[in-house]
Amino acid sequence: MVRKKTLTILSVVLFAGTGIYAVPVDKIFTEDGVIQNADEYRYVDIYDTPLDRTTVSMFGGSVIRLIAYDSSVLNFTGGTISILDAHDFCTINVSGGYIHSPMAWDYSTININGAFNAVEVIAAPAGIVNVMGGTMKVIAGEGGVINLYGGTVTDSIHAVGGWVNVFGYDLEKSFTGGKYGYGYVSGFWNDETAFTIDLYGHGAYNHINLIPEPGSLVLFALGTLLIKRKQ
Repeated sequence: MVRKKTLTILSVVLFAGTGIYAVPVDKIFTEDGVIQNADEYRYVDIYDTPLDRTTVSMFGGSVIRLIAYDSSVLNFTGGTISILDAHDFCTINVSGGYIHSPMAWDYSTININGAFNAVEVIAAPAGIVNVMGGTMKVIAGEGGVINLYGGTVTDSIHAVGGWVNVFGYDLEKSFTGGKYGYGYVSGFWNDETAFTIDLYGHGAYNHINLIPEPGSLVLFALGTLLIKRKQ
């Protein structure tokens, strides 16, 4: 029995060494790098060096938890990340793949576009998230700022302690109704796609800002000018 266990352990080590048997490992980037198909990491950290703004491109593979620090950059176009934390002025550009919970902290910025999927997108204290596309269940401004220009929110906006700015036209919001009874926001994105998103949580209504797209602002200004002339 002891011999059998020893052989099994040796086999795993040998297969791991040849790449035939993949075991999730940890990875630290301090210079430019790539995460690609078949790469499996448990924890990934991205740091700047004093002379270089580290840029990592991920277009495949999987990471359980990725944390970006300093002014590093992650370009994420494919693959899977369970948890992503952005810190310290870093920039995350997302245009594909799946991240369960991307979260921006500490003056970091997450830009979301394209065929991307998430369960919850969070702007934590001093973090900024710009959503221009993708599909996500929940948007949460928990101390940070989320700028919502497009995309599909399938469940609700949580905006307690932070702010969610909604850009579009024919925008409206209500503090009653919706799936949870806390109200909703509706209107059209700039590409003419109609949307209605439920709000969740006491006070969420007061943390939603509706910002008309530039064309609406111009028409509003012209209308105001004509009214003044008629007076």
